[in-house]
Amino acid sequence: MRSWRGKHSRDYVQIDLGGYHNEYEVIHEVKSENYGIFGIVERYDDELYVFWRPNRNCTTDWKIVVIHELVEVSYSTYKRKEPIEYKSLEDAIASIEHWQTSFEYPEKREKYRPRDSQKSKMYRWEHIMGRDLGKRVEGKKALFTIPTELNIKRDHGYLQNFLNKICQDIGMKKPELKFRSAGSCSWGGLFEIRLLPSHCTQLVLTHEIAHAVHIHFGNKTDGKKHQVHGKEFVGYYMYLLIRFCGIDKDAIVRHANDHKIKFLLPEQYWEWAKESEGEKAA
Repeated sequence: MRSWRGKHSRDYVQIDLGGYHNEYEVIHEVKSENYGIFGIVERYDDELYVFWRPNRNCTTDWKIVVIHELVEVSYSTYKRKEPIEYKSLEDAIASIEHWQTSFEYPEKREKYRPRDSQKSKMYRWEHIMGRDLGKRVEGKKALFTIPTELNIKRDHGYLQNFLNKICQDIGMKKPELKFRSAGSCSWGGLFEIRLLPSHCTQLVLTHEIAHAVHIHFGNKTDGKKHQVHGKEFVGYYMYLLIRFCGIDKDAIVRHANDHKIKFLLPEQYWEWAKESEGEKAA
């Protein structure tokens, strides 16, 4: 059988039928002015199915739609889509006339997440910020009393204690912290944070914790998902730096504005800021 990948054959298409993703021979095609091409494939044991594709040259499976209908599943209360099987070629060809008038284009797949337009700018800014503002003094604002810079490499025990302290104070379940031996990037999520050997710094860990906090306390507004490094995330990140890393609030706000970083201040959406103000007053 000819490979559609190798020869881009118009006579074969790769589609999913009954859970089996395979290549099937096209035995009949009918052109529709408004919808492209309706075709018929034969699976095996004379099973015939009607499919749709935008044009005859398109053989990639992501643009091919097998005609389905909703059927009741006897052993369950839910419904699922099943491909319509035709017993004869005549029946399949006759059904195409019906699909040419009643067929609806499938809905476009929703994007997994919005475009992360601030990512590169934010990466550049945070390293400059860590260098410019990272020197801390001993005092109440500092989590640990050792004066240091945010981007200096720290041992695993120090970073574990730092993560434990933040999660305990904000009432969030602690993600598992893993130290990778290799990889392309560090990563932070609700259940796990992974750091590369070169990223074992307080600055990078705070960045990854901010991702977990962002997910935990909500990364959507009015049903729309936030950008991964958008203004909402930066607000969480800045708050963690202010509260747990001893960064001066006015200094980091001024620094972010100077570098044209979009952010939402914690006071605009975060109850923690009110709690902090209450603690200061006490």
